[in-house]
Amino acid sequence: MIRAMMPNFEPNNINVDFEQAVINSLRETFPDANVNGCFYHLMKNFKKQIGEAGLTKQYRDPETNFALMSRMLMSLAFVPPLEVYECFRQLEVYLMREEPLLEPVITWFSRNYVGLLCDLRRFQFICGLATIEHWLERIGRITLLKLLIAVCKL
Repeated sequence: MIRAMMPNFEPNNINVDFEQAVINSLRETFPDANVNGCFYHLMKNFKKQIGEAGLTKQYRDPETNFALMSRMLMSLAFVPPLEVYECFRQLEVYLMREEPLLEPVITWFSRNYVGLLCDLRRFQFICGLATIEHWLERIGRITLLKLLIAVCKL
């Protein structure tokens, strides 16, 4: 649709929500653009999950560290991509011990942004790319993790 409206439009960078279908479509339409997930949307999705888990009251309570503890999950967006899985596992153990009410949010985050550890060589083969570093230059950290999850599920 964008291509039809603006055939000469060639963006260098595109920031989008973490919806894999949108990311795939943009990559196909604009193969030379850097498509990145947006931290704002990650936080928006996170706060939605806090609400769906019935944890809004705890999250807003200034007398506790619940909000601080729960936002530790969002700090994973700033961890080098190849270290996210291990950092997440350590954080998961810590949060489950300190704030067990976060279990549904942790599970959601794991399913949507971290996934299962898989063999990166398989990822490289399936994608036909020379190196993981190429992907790190082309897409955002969280997007890479979601892509790894999708490949591991094949």
